[in-house]
This record gives sequence, structure tokens and C-alpha cells, in this order.
Amino acid sequence: MRRKACARSWKGAPRCSRDADPRNGYPMTIPSEHLLVIDGNNLVRRIHAAIKQEDPATQIAETLRSCRGSFRRARENHPHTHAVAVFDASGQNWRHRLYPQYKADRGPSPDGLADLMKSLRTELEAQRLRTVSVPDIEADDAIAVLALRWQQRNRGAMTILSTDKDLCALLSPSVSVYDHFTNVNRDAAWVLARFGIEPGLIQDYLALVGDKTDNIPGVKGIGPVTAVKLLREFKSLQGILESRSIQKVARQVMRDREMALVSQALVQFKTDVSIGLSWADLRAGDGVGRDE
Repeated sequence: MRRKACARSWKGAPRCSRDADPRNGYPMTIPSEHLLVIDGNNLVRRIHAAIKQEDPATQIAETLRSCRGSFRRARENHPHTHAVAVFDASGQNWRHRLYPQYKADRGPSPDGLADLMKSLRTELEAQRLRTVSVPDIEADDAIAVLALRWQQRNRGAMTILSTDKDLCALLSPSVSVYDHFTNVNRDAAWVLARFGIEPGLIQDYLALVGDKTDNIPGVKGIGPVTAVKLLREFKSLQGILESRSIQKVARQVMRDREMALVSQALVQFKTDVSIGLSWADLRAGDGVGRDE
């Protein structure tokens, strides 16, 4: 009796060990998996902002058309075994409770954009690309949950498509961040060139300088150059706060300790949540299953 043929990975190599043999042209080790995570809100908002139309309805229609193409290219250009598009949940979240002024300077969402995202998610699901949004957290939190658990399971590589600088804090040997619009891999070298620090210090850096985009205050009087200098000397925000330095700028951080810690909390990811999907749910082209 003939044995059932093996399933094939995205590279075409067999997943069952009996065919994983150099004599068949394949290595003895089974190829690792690859998770593609698309920052849905980031992609949609970037496209919407780039499309200039006087008529809002026309702008929304053009945005939807462009988003369809961008999601298609993302999946075509980044080989993967698993994929998911992550979106913000509607309404306020835990960051607003921590700091009521969070994102207070942002205007209302453009007319039609929320409905566009709903329509787009329906289309993506029909194309067998899972989408997810989790109440009370933002897309970057959900992406961090995926990165943490993917690495804990040692499943393979993970590519995040986003221009959100905060996500560079997730960089690791197995996690990469890719700018879909400029085709730039935002690796450790990119972070060092852009900010002057290692990826692991991104959150402490933002806690010091703040982030106007999200109305994160930071420490008054501390700019990018000073923040980099302090982090290089004291290694972390905690190192600055615990030091007995007599430097004027270090003492400024100590005096504004409460706001520094609030800012640090705001830029950290909330990962003690469930996103409600298993890895089987995210397998490219497969049906829904449970494998956690």
C-alpha cells in the first residue's frame, strides 16, 4: 500500500521525517516556520494619509483599493507558514486609564475609516488571512504577545510589517521589523543609526524624550541627544534613577521620577493577555484548529 504523501512547507520541503533525507535533495532537519504579522492599523492609516482627495468618500475608496494591493503584496513578498493582520480595538484602553491625556491631542478618526477597516477585515478573512483585535489593548500589545509566545515555542522566524518605531523594541535574532513602504529592514543597525541606541533601550529612550504622536510626556528638558548620553552611561532608565550622580541632567530625571516612570509604563507592551487564536488558526491557507 502506498503511503500518504507528505505535506509541503512554503519552501517545498517535506514536513515528515521519512523524506527529509539528503538523497532526496532535502536536509535532515525540518525547515522552521515563519510568522508574518501585519500591523493593520499602521498600514491603513499610512495609506489613507498619503492619498490626497478633496472628496472624503473618494479618499476612502482609493484607500481601500490601495490597501487591498498592499496586503496582497505583503503576503506575496514575505514567504510564511503563518500569518495574521492585527488591528486596534475600538474605544479607550489600559493606557488611557493609566494616563488620561494619552493620545489626547489626536483628532477624531477620519470619516469612513472605521467602516473601511471593518470591510477590509471581512475581505481579508475571506481570503483566509486571519485578523485580530483584542479589547483593552492596542495592536502593538497584541503583536508583542505574538512575538513573545512565538519565541517561547521556538517556532522559527517572525516578520513584523510596520513603521511603528515602538515595535523595534521586539527585535531579536528571530524577530524582524520591516517597513513595507520603503522596503527597509529596521534591524539593530537601523535603530542605532536612527536613535543612537540598541533596540533594547527604545522604551527607556521614549520614556525620557516622550512621544508627541501619542502624547507621552517624557521628562521635561530631556531631548534625544541627552537621552542617548544618559542611557549610554547608566545603561537604563532604572540605572539613572538609582544612581547618585551629581550631573544636572541625571538629577533632572530623578526630580521628574514619577513622570519618567509613567512614560515608561505607557511605552511598554501589555503581554499578560490572550489574543484568542491558536497557531493552527494562523496557518497560511489552512482551516481553523487548536494546537496550543
